[in-house]
Amino acid sequence: MTLIDTDSAATIWFEDEVPVRMLWRRRRWRVSDTPTEPDWFYWSTHPPRVVAWRFQATDETGDSLVVDVVQNGQLWSVVKTYR
Repeated sequence: MTLIDTDSAATIWFEDEVPVRMLWRRRRWRVSDTPTEPDWFYWSTHPPRVVAWRFQATDETGDSLVVDVVQNGQLWSVVKTYR
């Protein structure tokens, strides 16, 4: 059984395998900058078992933040935010 913190659970939409939109904490966000791999997410010789992205997200009111999201199976979690 996978336990998900509902505060961190997110739905991510992709175009060409890159995040473009997110639903998180009942707010809709659009990816408003180029997504990258988070600084803390590095591996040396083997591909990762998880997928992670860092991107700036902007909501409908113009509020922006940078988020780190991590995939766990089919589920996504926001693991860190930056203002």
